[in-house]
Amino acid sequence: MNAVVAVNESVSPTRRHFVHYRASVTAVCAGLAIALVLSASVGTANATSPLFYLGTPKQLSASGNGNHTCLLLKNGRVVCWGQGNYGQLGDGTWVSKAKPVSVSGITSAKQVSAGPVHSCAVLSGGTVKCWGANGNGQLGNGKTSSSASPVTVTGLTGVKEVATGQWHTCALLTSGSIKCWGYGFGGQLGNGTAVVSQLTPVTVSGITGATDISAGSQFTCAIVSARVKCWGFGFNMSSLVPGYVNGITGGAAQVSASLAHGCATLTSGSIKCWGTGGYGQLGNGTTPNNSPAVTVTGISTAKQVAAGGVHSCAVLKSGTVRCWGGSGSGQLGDGQSFYNRYTPVIAKTSGGASITGMTQIVAGYTHTCAMFGDLMVYCWGAGAWGQIGNGAWLNKLGAVAVDYPWVIIG
Repeated sequence: MNAVVAVNESVSPTRRHFVHYRASVTAVCAGLAIALVLSASVGTANATSPLFYLGTPKQLSASGNGNHTCLLLKNGRVVCWGQGNYGQLGDGTWVSKAKPVSVSGITSAKQVSAGPVHSCAVLSGGTVKCWGANGNGQLGNGKTSSSASPVTVTGLTGVKEVATGQWHTCALLTSGSIKCWGYGFGGQLGNGTAVVSQLTPVTVSGITGATDISAGSQFTCAIVSARVKCWGFGFNMSSLVPGYVNGITGGAAQVSASLAHGCATLTSGSIKCWGTGGYGQLGNGTTPNNSPAVTVTGISTAKQVAAGGVHSCAVLKSGTVRCWGGSGSGQLGDGQSFYNRYTPVIAKTSGGASITGMTQIVAGYTHTCAMFGDLMVYCWGAGAWGQIGNGAWLNKLGAVAVDYPWVIIG
């Protein structure tokens, strides 16, 4: 069988520091075939286990109001790391972890979303499982008891994408409609009522043909007909049903909702942000709060944007990363933690080199992570909860590799 062999010669995620090749390695020991996978960061596989496979990264997720990250692997499994005292890591414990741990019982995930205190995954059959805090019914299983292991959302099928907010969850269906559940007092469920909690999914009013979804702290946003619709409670908004974001008249391709601001990439390659801007997280060179949306300065080739707590980051089509906003924990990746940045700056490695080859970006409350192709994940910023994923509990002012574990099959 094919085995992926990745040699990481330094902390720099630039392509020159990687050797990535596929080798066919077959070993027979007492009639048992064992795939041998070597990685410089974790050593040689233990041949006493039945089968080893180092799952390659597929999709990252972090919340702008959260301190943990989850990673979907191409083999359908999910690993999470960081803050875990609400059970949001899904490994059956209530403990924070500074290295990724496998989510219990998830083997066929297609997409994952990490909220502040809970997480969810879409499975191959279009159902959803969630884990973590559940005081407001955000796990969607008809109960309010938290669970450190995944539980199935009641009565939900045909799901394409799931999004986790502070105390609520929403799912984009393959039909283009959206359903939400959990805390709804701010209108974040979008069904026209301000119920305190909804323990199972309800349909969002007036949404058809949605193509992307993101859940902020107490509001939710979606891409509908190349525009952005939001509902719930946030800066300059309090709406029980979806309404268009002013300043985005078309071309919206992807949306990211956070603590109190949101950003969207446009098909033109530019980015627009709206909401609170006191730390520079809107990226237009000033600090005032803004609605309608404003254009981020100096970005014209954006591939994806991620809104964090009080910062934002984007991966460009070139594979480089730009960040702007609050920098108190080093979450901008520009080597310092003293100065907020009101326009985008270049994110770098811990050695000071510009990071390249990145394909996805996510932003937590005070940390940021990016995926390097199908090889590695890098994080920077706050590390007190283990958010960096490298086994330490320290802040990092530049990108360092996440040490995600062996996945044992069999």
